[in-house]
Amino acid sequence: MAKQKDDSSWCVGFEYEFADPASRDYECPLCLHVMREPMVTDCCGGHFCSSCILTVSGSGKGCPLCRRRTFKTLINKAVERKIADLRICCPTKDRGCPWQGPARDATAHLARETGDCGFVPVDCPAKCGQEALRSHIPVHLRDHCPKREVVCPHCRHGAPADQMLAEHWMACPNGCTRENASVRFERCRLELHLSECPNQLVACDFRDLGCDERIRRQDSFEHNTSKHLVMLYTLMLNMKKRLDAKDATIRQLEESLSTLGRERERIETELKLKCAEMVALKEKVTAERPENHLSVLNPSLLVHVMSRFAVYKTTQEWWEGPEFYTHHEGYRLRLCAQIRPELDSERKSSSYVCVRVDILEGRYDKELKWDRGFKVALSLLNQQTDNHHFVKTLRGVLLRFQGGGVEGNTLIEDSRFALCDERAEEVSIQFVRDDCIKFRICSVEFL
Repeated sequence: MAKQKDDSSWCVGFEYEFADPASRDYECPLCLHVMREPMVTDCCGGHFCSSCILTVSGSGKGCPLCRRRTFKTLINKAVERKIADLRICCPTKDRGCPWQGPARDATAHLARETGDCGFVPVDCPAKCGQEALRSHIPVHLRDHCPKREVVCPHCRHGAPADQMLAEHWMACPNGCTRENASVRFERCRLELHLSECPNQLVACDFRDLGCDERIRRQDSFEHNTSKHLVMLYTLMLNMKKRLDAKDATIRQLEESLSTLGRERERIETELKLKCAEMVALKEKVTAERPENHLSVLNPSLLVHVMSRFAVYKTTQEWWEGPEFYTHHEGYRLRLCAQIRPELDSERKSSSYVCVRVDILEGRYDKELKWDRGFKVALSLLNQQTDNHHFVKTLRGVLLRFQGGGVEGNTLIEDSRFALCDERAEEVSIQFVRDDCIKFRICSVEFL
């Protein structure tokens, strides 16, 4: 729906917010709101608000649509009923009213005396002259209305709040006077008066020093006698003793800290000496390392399992086993294997395993010797019993790692293990079991 023009003095159409968008056929061309008391002209059949079109015709102007100088108007009851059936939101929706209903019921909903909208300002039922929202009237009557009935907390006398505040006076309970007359004040100002009353009993200013007497406020200066000076001197003396004890504790802590500092320096010096001894010992062990060293770290830990045997047999891809070092700070190696088809017509094996050993870049390569003979004792394990293993010794020359894949880094290759042994009929031999084969690195020896 279009908004109202700012400079129009005859815009009296409905300015409600409609729950459903209203048809533009119900919009007054003059005020641009939904028509109130719609009237139709006999010249062109245009519809306008009654006040809008009567204002135009009374000014001597022609029809706003067809510009005819003279025309007659008639209230269109059918359109008026349709507009009255349109659902609107309460004009106080922004305050929280959830009401929605036909436009014809809006006046009754918003009536100050008989309406049911809780967000319409209404007069106070107690006739105090103030206004409040209908939903706030109970709170107003209970807490804010000057005509509400209140009871004095001191004498239990009841009276309207405005009379209680203005007329219910009392004398000071401490009997204080001003110009030989009792001091009187409103009961609501009792606490304020007692906070400055000269006859009010108050605690002594030296209560923190041990004086528990209560005196009148006006006598507090005279009460501050030599007795309080003695209390103050005793307090200061006790404080000095505690400070002296604190100072002694601080000196002891400083001495302990100094002792700990010297102990730390001693430990740091010993640690440096131990580190130097460890470095020298390491150099000595490295220098005395034997040339020929048989490295069998732990045979049970050097068993390499080649799983997915059937897949590798079909694809003939190289299987790469886990990497291992020949010995402590030794060479870094890796066992690789490939399943190939039958070896030859004379052998009974339908397939065999080709193995190689790759040398990889290790963290100790700079300290090792290269271009030397090397042999690896390797077993293809019989998985049926713990004997009759297929053992071979692989020999080669140990060359330093060159980088870039395994070409040039292969230590030993093309050593073959037949998977079908001729003794299988006589003894229990099974190299392939549960779709895997197992290798054991028995020993590694330098030549």
